[in-house]
Amino acid sequence: MKICTYCGESKPLDKFSRDAKQTDGRQNWCKECYNGWRRDNIQSVKAKDDKWRAENREHVLAREAEYREKNLERRRAYAREYARKRREAAKRAA
Repeated sequence: MKICTYCGESKPLDKFSRDAKQTDGRQNWCKECYNGWRRDNIQSVKAKDDKWRAENREHVLAREAEYREKNLERRRAYAREYARKRREAAKRAA
């Protein structure tokens, strides 16, 4: 059990997201409070994220390229399956 520092309720650990930076390995806010806060503050969260991406453009591009390279086959398989489903749906609709 852990107490959420936002709502003050005691909840099981599975109600808290993992966070390696914390001593107990879990975030201080429960998932419900965290998601609610993000939903209520979506504009400021998006502005902060956009600013970070702009300031760290090279890092972002390098990470995206690394991901694409590591997951090439997985992405190709997904694209093939997506195209197959779209063709089938188009045939059914016709």
